Amino acid sequence: MRTSAKPELTEKHKAAYRPKHHHRNYLIPGLLLAILGCQAALSVRLVWANTAFNDEALYLWSGHLEIAHLLHGTKIPAFQTYFSGAPVIYPVLGAAVDSQGGLAAARLLSLAFMLGATCLVYATATRIFGRRAGLIAAAVFAFIGPVQYLGAFATYDAMALFFLALAACLTVSARGRLSEPLLILAALVLAFADATKYSVALWNPIVILLAVFTATRGGWLRQVLRGARFAIYLAVTILIAVFRYGGSGYIKGIEFTTLARQYGTVPSAAILRDSAYWIGLVLLIALRGVVIARTPRIRLLCVTLAGAVLLAPLEQARIHTQTSLDKHVAFGAWFGAIAAGYVLAQAVERSKYTKWRIAAGTALLLAAIGFVQSNTFYAAWPNSRSIIAVMRPLERSSAGHTLAGQGAVVNYYLGLSPARVTNTFGFGYWDKPSQRRIFGTPAYVDAIRHHYFSIVELDFSFTARRSRDDHILAAVEATPGYHLIATIPWRSNFGHSQFMLWQYEPQEK
Repeated sequence: MRTSAKPELTEKHKAAYRPKHHHRNYLIPGLLLAILGCQAALSVRLVWANTAFNDEALYLWSGHLEIAHLLHGTKIPAFQTYFSGAPVIYPVLGAAVDSQGGLAAARLLSLAFMLGATCLVYATATRIFGRRAGLIAAAVFAFIGPVQYLGAFATYDAMALFFLALAACLTVSARGRLSEPLLILAALVLAFADATKYSVALWNPIVILLAVFTATRGGWLRQVLRGARFAIYLAVTILIAVFRYGGSGYIKGIEFTTLARQYGTVPSAAILRDSAYWIGLVLLIALRGVVIARTPRIRLLCVTLAGAVLLAPLEQARIHTQTSLDKHVAFGAWFGAIAAGYVLAQAVERSKYTKWRIAAGTALLLAAIGFVQSNTFYAAWPNSRSIIAVMRPLERSSAGHTLAGQGAVVNYYLGLSPARVTNTFGFGYWDKPSQRRIFGTPAYVDAIRHHYFSIVELDFSFTARRSRDDHILAAVEATPGYHLIATIPWRSNFGHSQFMLWQYEPQEK
């Protein structure tokens, strides 16, 4: 009996028999790289957009001093008593990078952390909801305004956000034989994120809830105990770090900047309105997940993730302050992006005609809004390049004290010692005639009258201190010996004014 040979399949026929997911396995990594590339481009354009913001200058300058203290025992200010993060973590790392490539290198370090956070939101969302949701979550997070500018901003935030994201990713990945070791590691990483920036602790309960709701074995009691164990690991690590290695200085700093932070005067409605401007769309999409959730477990996850978006706005509305709100909302948005990824992935799956157009259109809308937001953020403070150029030769020839509106910026660019530069945030001065120490605005005025400051620089950029600046200006103009060296106009999105620089020269008798 003759048997005929089977005809060989052509490439066209082979392709027809390949599983559909085979192509996606190659497509998704490429799309993730494209998202990361777009995120990098959106942030890199801002790296050279403006000179150092006061916070950037303060942290990098303090980092250089911390390195000098660690290596040579140099006496430095007690940064731990008023910094909102451990001064030996990000400031030291940022200063080390700054030593090699300046402010641009320090900002690019933040970009590396933010790109890492995007990779982690992809990994976490993929672990919970699948690859499609992971990819969309990465795009949602990468393109929002706060992420665009935190990727070009040399402060604690990018580093703290990265380690918060890593802790969350480790938590949802803690399964099987390595479940407990990964939970312990996640707790250690989360404690490190808290130490990097104390306000990260606001999202600790969110990560603990993720430990509960992503447990895949056992009933509710076992899942709750998993979260309880994680909370214990975290609490023990934090207590040891604070009381064994931190000490009273760090405890004072945590209380001053986080636990007992001074209340502001901004109406809660204004804070919530600004929060909606930054991350409102992400929140709306995330909340949709609560409605469309297919199971109680997914619904609880979406409630948790959407709730994380609200934490920073609600907390800052409670204490009536907008300080750093535009940065803090990015932490909650990381979690919200995961829920948004789930919602948009469901829309892609269920839509017969639009498919990926829904997710792609949302990502493009977020990118466009974020582009405008980040431009606004980077034009919010005056460019100090011109005034620093004028001050540099004056400082080299002067051995006296300097009063500078943004003392940290002057310290950072000119590398002056802490004892030499005073800012306009607060000051105490010993008045010899009255034999007493005075503080606040009267101290500045009295010090100027006694020629304590050899150089005085004002820029009138802090609205909250405008009254003090006006009193200092009046004192300088009324005190003989101070000569106006330069007047340089500046403009930002929040107004315009001018840098004014005086130098004291003793009058000849």
